[in-house]
Amino acid sequence: MITINKAPLLIIKDSLIGVRLFYGAFVIGGAVAIACPLGLCIDSGMPFAARDYLAIGIGSAGLLAGLALIYRTPATNTAFDRTQGIVSITQRGLLRHKRTTLTLADAREPVIVSREGTEGTGYRLHLKMADGELVPLSAHWAANRGSIDQAAAAIRGYLDARAE
Repeated sequence: MITINKAPLLIIKDSLIGVRLFYGAFVIGGAVAIACPLGLCIDSGMPFAARDYLAIGIGSAGLLAGLALIYRTPATNTAFDRTQGIVSITQRGLLRHKRTTLTLADAREPVIVSREGTEGTGYRLHLKMADGELVPLSAHWAANRGSIDQAAAAIRGYLDARAE
């Protein structure tokens, strides 16, 4: 997570560059696998063969898998705005956009939730509200707790400054 503190705003952003590059490789690889048998890479002058159909099928699967993975991983930006008294959680992804607005006065504290998975422990930052509800500040679970601890400390400092 990336933390940007510009008074009176505190912005917490997902850092998904590695994930997006990995999923982008599926898209690019699939597109190339489709383009070459269609003669867009090199024109061999050979008739269409079964291997070309197989390459187009595999390429289509890679392309669709990459697009589906990108669609399922929206980037989340959370903005704490003291002047308007709101917390704005915006998720942007491929072909979708979702915005949730909460009241800053109802925000109590950041909470780091952990869960065990097949690849180890995952961490996600939540915001505890006055009614006890935990609102996730990201759609993703992170394996590295360091940046989440930094974001939680920044939120805690921001909320503490509000109380003074």
